[in-house]
Amino acid sequence: MLFVFIIEFAFQWSMKKLSIVTEKFEYKGYWFLPYSNNSEVAGILTFNPDEKIILELIGGFKKSESPIQSFIDKEQESVIHGITSDSKEITLFNCYPSGSLNLSCRFPITRYSSQYAVVGKHMPSMYEKTFNKIQIHSPLLSIWLYPGVIKNTIQFDKEREIEEISYSVSANKASTLKNETWVDPSFKLLLKGGSFINSSDDLLTVQFGQNTYFEIESLTGKVDIWELLDKALLFLQFISLATLSTCRPSEIILYDYDSYQELTDGRKIYHPIP
Repeated sequence: MLFVFIIEFAFQWSMKKLSIVTEKFEYKGYWFLPYSNNSEVAGILTFNPDEKIILELIGGFKKSESPIQSFIDKEQESVIHGITSDSKEITLFNCYPSGSLNLSCRFPITRYSSQYAVVGKHMPSMYEKTFNKIQIHSPLLSIWLYPGVIKNTIQFDKEREIEEISYSVSANKASTLKNETWVDPSFKLLLKGGSFINSSDDLLTVQFGQNTYFEIESLTGKVDIWELLDKALLFLQFISLATLSTCRPSEIILYDYDSYQELTDGRKIYHPIP
């Protein structure tokens, strides 16, 4: 088995608010408390850019004969786990309750406002040391350092008219190392160029592109999210200073080296959760 954990959340760095998710998402599924065996509740998790992460449950985690008592008993939860309709694991951290109660209804609607949401993994704590590497994508990085992964070729005929224009990506250069250095003795920074190709089954439409991204890897074993994010923020601040523009991440991917797919030749491949 292998997994790459995609983290999607809004958070605060000291005095500055930094939004990671740029598009609305919605997940339907069952939600439960990590250490409770009988607390599964159906609900919907939603997020709109620059707004809160909201989990809306049909009922509540604490079972009660009275809807009023169930509504009263709701309390702040440090961690909530979820399984979505497409089998994604989700962890919500720092969940603050609210809700509504219709006295003629047999169950309350319970809402939680979550500070952080991790999509792709169940975690018992925000400070669990479970990750080895973080990958950061940002549009500004590609402008700052040209990725150079996609090549184009123009072929002319005898009359020097353009006969053919072609674009290509070498299979062994789909992800090229541009540079690497050490953040400190425990962490390494890698700058890479990547590419993507999306096409319809009938090839009537084809979309492809390239970008520059960076990775920060722990050289001393597993660390928690915050250690990796702190290192990533320092480099984002450097790029912002170098370009005189705000360098915001558009995607963050976390890697756990204990989760991988091993090929017959011994190579290990990591790729995102389906």
